[in-house]
Amino acid sequence: MKNYLVSTDWLANNIDNVKILDGSWHMPNTKRNAFKEYSSGHIKNAIFFRFR
Repeated sequence: MKNYLVSTDWLANNIDNVKILDGSWHMPNTKRNAFKEYSSGHIKNAIFFRFR
């Protein structure tokens, strides 16, 4: 079985060679906004993926 988890060091060294999707989501009663949190700071080149 392959290991699909990588270290932060590996990611830092390969950041321009991978696509990162941020699929953050919060339960409605938490009153958190995942896109707003993404917009205020995220991993370089990450793409926000909105669930519908």
